[in-house]
Amino acid sequence: MHEALLAHFHALQDALETTAISAEVEQINATRMGRLADLYTRFGKSHESRYLEEMSGLVRLILRELEGCPKAQALGAPFRDKLRLLHEELGLPALNLKSPSLPRAAPRTNKTRRTARKAS
Repeated sequence: MHEALLAHFHALQDALETTAISAEVEQINATRMGRLADLYTRFGKSHESRYLEEMSGLVRLILRELEGCPKAQALGAPFRDKLRLLHEELGLPALNLKSPSLPRAAPRTNKTRRTARKAS
């Protein structure tokens, strides 16, 4: 079942080699992808939701690493989309993958309002 997923992870690993991600981070992601392959196998045998939760967490960690490197950021969205399509094709439940959040602006405070409250 997971041959297509393994091919997808290997393709991402190959693509990571062309980025500025450090060798240490590449190794960490390779380890995570190996763990993912094991989790897909276990999920295929048992269909236990705990494996899906762990798979989602590992994929989120990989995506976070991709977001940390400007050259690798472009790999994140295609990786996420391909993984979603593979899950659909294989009839697997969707992973809980959130898109990277945009940086939030600092909340504004209205100083005139605050001083008016203090005066009351």
